[in-house]
Amino acid sequence: MRGYVLITIGSILAVGIGFVSFSPLQLARPTAPLGEIAVVDERPVALGAQFLLSNALQEDADLTLLTVSEPPTASAVITSIEPVADGVSMDAVMQMLAQARPEATIREIRVRREQGFTIYEVDFSDGYRIRLDAATGQMLTLDTIRRGPSQPPHRRLQGVVAQTTLLEAVAVAQQRQPAAALRDAKLEIYDGLLVYKVKFERGIDVFVDANTGQHLFTKLPRGAWDTSSLLIQPEEAVRNALALYPQAAVREWKPKFEAGTVAYEIKLTNRIEVYVSAFDGRVLHVETDD
Repeated sequence: MRGYVLITIGSILAVGIGFVSFSPLQLARPTAPLGEIAVVDERPVALGAQFLLSNALQEDADLTLLTVSEPPTASAVITSIEPVADGVSMDAVMQMLAQARPEATIREIRVRREQGFTIYEVDFSDGYRIRLDAATGQMLTLDTIRRGPSQPPHRRLQGVVAQTTLLEAVAVAQQRQPAAALRDAKLEIYDGLLVYKVKFERGIDVFVDANTGQHLFTKLPRGAWDTSSLLIQPEEAVRNALALYPQAAVREWKPKFEAGTVAYEIKLTNRIEVYVSAFDGRVLHVETDD
C-alpha cells in the first residue's frame, strides 16, 4: 500500500501593494519522490520529498519545495510543510515575504543545509533571491539569481536576529544612493558589530547598523567615503590623531569596524596607525604599521 500525506496548497494573488486573496485547496496524494511534478491550478509545481523540511538534510544538500513555471500574477504555495526543528513555518515565511516584497511574485522555494544552517532560498519573478535562516526567519542575503549560488553565511550568524530587517536596510541604502543599481545585500558581523552591507554597481558599498537601522558610512568609487552620518567627522579624527604625533602627517584614513564600534583608521607618515572613535573622538588604540 502506498503512503499518502495530506497537504494544503494555496494560491496567493499579488495585486497592487498587497496579497488580496488566499484560497486553500487540500489534496491527498502519494508521498512524492524528489522532483515529482504536480499540477496546481493548471500550473506545474515541483514538490519536494514528503512535503516537509528536516534537519536530516546533508550538508550542502538542497531540496526544491516549490517551482512555479511562468507565473503571470500568482504563485502556488505549499503551506502545510512542517517547521525545521522548532524553526519558522512556511506559513510565517510566506506572510513575511508577502509583506516585504509585495511587488514581486515567488518563483521557487528551496531548503538548503550550509555551514550548519538550514536555509530557505526563495527566488522571485524580478530576478532577485532572498535567503533566510529557517530557525529564526532572519533574512541573511538578497542578491540576483543570475549571479549564481550565494556565499554561505558565517557560522557566527547562526541564531542571530537583527532588530532591522535586511529589506529595511536596503531601503536605507537606496535612499543614500538613489541613482545606483542594487547588486546584493547581506548580514555580516564586523568585529562584534552586526551590520548589513548593501552593494551597488560601480563598487559602492553602504553599511547599515543592523539593530538601529542607521546608515553608518558608504564606500564610494576611487577611494572616496561618505561619513556624513557619523558623529565625528574625519577632520576632527585627524586632529585628534595628530595631537599625539605633531611631527607626523596623514598618509591616508578610512572608516573601519573596530571592537564593536566604528572608528577611523588613520595612517601617519611615521608608520603609526591611530584608531579614533567615530562616535566620541576618543583615541581607541595605536598600532605600528608593519
